[in-house]
Amino acid sequence: MRIEEMKAIKQDKGYTYEQIAELSGVPLGTVLKIFSGETQSPRYATLQALERFFAEVSAVGEEAAYSIRSRQGEYTVEDYYALPEEERVELIDGVIYEMSAPSSRHQMAAGEIYYQFLHFIRKNQGGCMPLISPIDVRLNCDERTMVQPDVIVVCDRDKIQEKYVYGAPDFVAEVLSPFTRHRDCIRKLDKYREAGVREYWIVDLEKEKVIAYRFEEELYPSVYGFDTPIPAGIFRGRLAIDMREIGVL
Repeated sequence: MRIEEMKAIKQDKGYTYEQIAELSGVPLGTVLKIFSGETQSPRYATLQALERFFAEVSAVGEEAAYSIRSRQGEYTVEDYYALPEEERVELIDGVIYEMSAPSSRHQMAAGEIYYQFLHFIRKNQGGCMPLISPIDVRLNCDERTMVQPDVIVVCDRDKIQEKYVYGAPDFVAEVLSPFTRHRDCIRKLDKYREAGVREYWIVDLEKEKVIAYRFEEELYPSVYGFDTPIPAGIFRGRLAIDMREIGVL
C-alpha cells in the first residue's frame, strides 16, 4: 500500500496522527515524518505495521468508523460485549483497540509457555490455573477495561468466572507483534502493574528475548535470550520456561 493511499484512508476515516501511532505501534514522530514526506523511504517493518493498520481500518464500515473515533475513551464492558463475536478487540480505559490475527509462530510461542506452566502445575498439584487466549480479563474489576492476554496464570480460582477472569492474574505473558508492540510494551505494562499482576513477560520473537517484570521485586526488568531457561518468579524459580524450540523456527 502506497503512502498516498494511507493518506486517503486517514482523511476518509478521520483518524488523527496520535491515533494512528497508538493503534499501529509506530512512534508518533515517525508517523509525522512519513506523512509529511520528510521520510521518503520508511523501514520495511514500519511500513508493514502501517499497512496492516490501514488495511484493517479500511475494512471498517463508515458508521462503525465514526462511532469509534467519536466515542473513544467512553466505551464500557457493555459496548465490548455488544460487538460482533468475530471482531477481536481489547478495551483499555474506555478505548477500543482492534487486534489482528496472530502469526503461527506467535501462537506456538504462547502455546509453549502455556503448556510448560500447565505441565508444571499438574505435576506439582498446584492450585493455580494457566489459561491461553482468547480469554477475557476484566483487569481492574471496573466497566472500562477488558483485555485478552496471550497467556495468564491465575492462582485465586474464585477470579475465574464463566465469561471472564475478574481481577488481575498472577502472571501474564504477551507475545509481541508489529501491531501490538507499543500497546504491550507501554500501555499494558502500566495497566498490569497498577492492577496488581505479580509478573509480566514481554516475549519478543524478532529479537528472541523475553523481558520479565517481577513487580514484587525492587529490581526489574530482567532480560533473557531464548537460549536460557527463564525462571517463573511466581513459583520462586522452581519452574523455568524453555523457549529453545521456538528460537529455532
